[in-house]
Parts: sequence; C-alpha cells; structure tokens
Amino acid sequence: MATTYTSRLIALALAVTVSVAGAQDLLGRKVKLTGQWDGVQFQGTRLQVWDTHKDSTRGRIRGKVEHLDVPNRTLRIGPISVEWDLKTRWEGLAPEQIASMPAVEVSGAVLSPAKLRAKSVRPASIGPGQFQLRGTVMAAGTARDAASGLTLLGVPVEVPSGAVKNLYGASLTRRPDERRPSDQFSAFVLGRPLTIGGELKTQSRYLKDLALNPQKLDDVARIDQELQIEVSYPLNDRALVFLEGKVLYEAEVYAQDKSRKFERSLERGEMWLYLDQLFASNFSLQIGRQNFYEPRSWWWDQDLDAVRFHYNTLDWHAELSVARELGDVATELDRNDPQREDVLRVLGHTAWRWARNHRLDAFFLYHDDRSERQRVGELVTKEREDPSDATLIWAGGRLSGELDFAQHGEVDYWIEGAAVRGHERLLDFDRVSGRPDRRVVDSRAKRDVSGWAFESGVSWQAELPARPTLTLSYAFGSGDRNPGHGADRSFRQTGLQGDKARFGGVDRFRYYGELLNPELSNLHIPTAAVGFSFWDASSVEFLYHHYRQVHAADFLRNGRVRSGPDGRSTDIGQEFDIVLGLEDWEPFEIEAVVSAFRAGAAYGSLAGNMAYAFFLNVDYNF
Repeated sequence: MATTYTSRLIALALAVTVSVAGAQDLLGRKVKLTGQWDGVQFQGTRLQVWDTHKDSTRGRIRGKVEHLDVPNRTLRIGPISVEWDLKTRWEGLAPEQIASMPAVEVSGAVLSPAKLRAKSVRPASIGPGQFQLRGTVMAAGTARDAASGLTLLGVPVEVPSGAVKNLYGASLTRRPDERRPSDQFSAFVLGRPLTIGGELKTQSRYLKDLALNPQKLDDVARIDQELQIEVSYPLNDRALVFLEGKVLYEAEVYAQDKSRKFERSLERGEMWLYLDQLFASNFSLQIGRQNFYEPRSWWWDQDLDAVRFHYNTLDWHAELSVARELGDVATELDRNDPQREDVLRVLGHTAWRWARNHRLDAFFLYHDDRSERQRVGELVTKEREDPSDATLIWAGGRLSGELDFAQHGEVDYWIEGAAVRGHERLLDFDRVSGRPDRRVVDSRAKRDVSGWAFESGVSWQAELPARPTLTLSYAFGSGDRNPGHGADRSFRQTGLQGDKARFGGVDRFRYYGELLNPELSNLHIPTAAVGFSFWDASSVEFLYHHYRQVHAADFLRNGRVRSGPDGRSTDIGQEFDIVLGLEDWEPFEIEAVVSAFRAGAAYGSLAGNMAYAFFLNVDYNF
C-alpha cells in the first residue's frame, strides 16, 4: 500500500509544473541574508524571509568589527558603517572591547545606504569571514535564472537564484537545514562545505508525590544526557545530505523506593536526502528519517522514516508524506515503542498566508496499524505490550495570526479544530504470577472511534517595559458518556504530538501543563498565563490550568499523575507552572520549570493532595 501511495505522489509531482518567480517577489519583504564581504561586493549564500511587522527603516548587521573609532563613536562591520550615541544600549560589553570580539550584532535605524544608528550592540557568533544582514529589500533585479540583484540596508548584494528560490514558503514552514546555527564547523570537501555540529542536552527533573499520596515512596530524581552529532553536505546546489546520531545516558540519581535505574543507548536520528526544485518547479523531495514539525506541535513533532514532497511559493506551503518505521531506533529495546511498529501513516499539511502575519493551515493524517495482532493467552514481554491497533483518520485546520495595535501592543490569536474517525482493536493484559517481566493477553475487543476537539486562544503583548504578555486559552476534547459500550466518542490526539509552543517568551513549553501533561481527550482545559521578557532573549511566564472531564471517567489518557480518578466526579484539578527561559548566552539555552498540581474531587479521598515537579534543561549548541 505504501508503494501505491508513493507512486501516486511521484505522478503528481511529474504532472504539475509551476513557474518560479524571480527576485522581484522579494521587494518589500524583510529577509535575513548570510554571506561574505570581499571589500567590494556582498555575496549572499543563504537567504530567509523574516516575516515581521517591524519598521522597514530598521535593520541589523552581525559580524566582526573591522574598524573602530571610539572618540567619534563609529565602527564598521563588513559593508555597514555604524554610529552610536548616549542612548545606545551596550549589552554585556563596552565600546573598547568590541574590536577584539569574534563577532557582534548591531540593531538600529537605517540612516542612509549602508549606514545604521545603533539602538543596541551585543556579543554574537557567526562563522569565520561571514556576515549577516537583516532588513527590508528596497530594490530587486528582474533576472529569473541568473544571479538576482537585491538592495538590503542600502547595500547591493548578489544572491544566486537557487538561494532565492529556496526561501519560498519560509514564513510558513522551515527548510530542513534552517534550524542549524550559522557558525558550525565547516571544511571544504570536493569543493563543497562539509558541516559538522550538534547539541549536548542535559535534562534534570525531580518528581514528587505523583501518586498524590505522601505515604507512597514514589519521589524520584533523574538526569538525562543526550549528545547529538550532525553532519550535512550539499551534493550540489539543489541536493543536501543530512546525518544525525545520538548517544543517550539516563540515570535515576535518587529514588525514594530505592529502585534506581540506569540506561545507555545509541539511537539513529534524522538521516535524509533533500532534493530541491524538482524538474525546475517549486516541488522538493525529502527521503529518509526526518522531523515532522508544526508550530504548535498539536498535530506532530516527531522523527519518522518517510518520503515527503514539499511545495513552496511565497504565500503557500504544502506537504504530502508517506511514513513507516523501517526498524529499531535505539539499541535499548525498551526505547523502541511497539505501538509504532508496522504503522503506515500518510500525513498532509498545507498553509496559506492569506494576509501579512495571518495564516490558514489544514492538516490530515491517516494511521493504519498493521502490526501483528497478539492472541488471547499469548505471553509477551512487558516492553512489547501493544494495547491498541487502530485504523484512524484525523482532519482539521487552524486559523492564526498577529494583530498590531501600535502603542497598544500586539495580539496573537489561534483557533483550531479537528475530528477523528475510524476503528480500533483493544487488548487487555494481565500480570503473570512469578514472572514480573511477562504479561498475558487477557481479552480482545473492537470498537468504532468518532471524536472531535477544539482550541482557541489569544495573547496580548503590551508596549510596556518588560513586554508583559497576557494569554487566555480554552481547549476541549470530546468524551464518551458510556465507555465500553458502542462507539468511543472520545477524541484522541495523533500520537505524534508534542503539545508545546511559545506564548510570549523565548521557551516552548507544554501548554496543557508541564506536570499533568494530559492528552486532549475527554477534557476541558482553560488556561491563563502572564509573562515578562527581560534582557535581550530571556523571559519568565506564570501559568494556571484547570482540568475538568467532559464525562466522569476512571482514567486520564496519558496523564503523568499515577493515581486515576474515581469516575464519579469530573473535577480533575488545577496546575500552576512557572517557566523561566534564558537564551542570552549563546550557544547555551537554559529552561527551568516549577510545577504544582492540586487534585480535584475526581480523586476521591486524595482530593486536595499535591504533586510537584521541577525541570532544568541546559542545551549547548555547536
């Protein structure tokens, strides 16, 4: 069946050709351009649309300071001359220090061609001999296939036509290689840059009283470390290879019940081939293990083995993919989820920017679990439990955007909904006496599935010191009034979701609650949050969530709390989160989260009891 879908996709790509627009399409667009300056000409190598409402007379330059005149308050970075005054904000450095720094970033107003008045100056990083310009394209050439001439910050620049075409849809999605930092190690191999980089993650967590019973010994502290090594290499101007490997170490450094666990594993990460502009069109092809991501991670944020077609124009983006896991991901067997084995998925996503800062997204997912069905009475290892085999279809959409009210601030909004239909086979497992590592299939059942979900929210960011942000949102996932009888009317998410996004700060966090972290199923979740920004790239946010079941049930789908509700009350409880994000010290990113959950009446005698969590994540990007 996967072969049939793939052949249809290839036929679609061959049947459709579109004209590729030229540099004129960039006129008036805000872009980020990375390249080199030889003292005469700026040659761009990577160009990305920077879709923002900010004043077109503002700009940024990043690179090494080549000339500094402190008495006259001037400096030069590549092609840009900069002057500063007493209002200029110096972040973590003094004027006398910048000449010896590897790179700085200057943000300010464009006074005249190739000249800025600095509003702020801060340390930065970028590759050797490289510069980065951000601003509005004020003039553009007319060539379509030759080099495209642009004027950015008053500087004439040359951008190869391929680089111009690569940016299509950049404001609606991200290219597979756009997430990499610009200053990774690079060496030329056969005349092309081989880039090596990665990320070192350290994630610490302390979980207390997740059973909602202080008498139970369930407190645990653990530290997880993950090293990602990434290699990318362009085969030519339109083909890119990307390889990623992971080394993981997970340790429970404290367990109240004394059952500490340690685990080491090697994992295959993203490994793909990306072919841009197939047959001189706006289609691209990506083959291999790749990340599926959308901005709110409500539909998906996972790595999958897949074949994916991309289609991009300046205001349209579309993807169609066929995915199926080709083998184990990790050397540790319990890190290979049996619920993902032999599952065929067809994923579709299209995004239309119908107005500046406003977009409409549509999503589709077909999920067909073709794994071997375990028989009643069959013994399986604990790690191989697969309680559900389903054939499901999700479809839905999202309307989102940003409204600018000038001195009254900005308002971000989103409205989305989805429905799921299909059927599933359920398996129930029992423990095996004397064999704690084994389970026996006790029963099997089949039922239809039909549910729906809705979410809406607004974030208002005021034009005040610390840029305070107020966010209000409401999420609903349908429930089943009569569980176990007839069709299941409960909504369930795709199984690929991350449920993480930003409200007003720098961090993406779990917007349904960092501690409880439930799946949106049989739940009402109203949320209120207030956040503040400080320094240049740091923020703190305070969040409140209230959880109420649609129909009283004795379980939560995928909640982190270990005690289940009693099925007599719908009041699950409430959670308070504090999320601190620090990203001012490149290449480090730091996130700290404190969470507290208070059990509601649905937990019977445990109502009013508390659970706590603390998370600390430190990422080093290189």
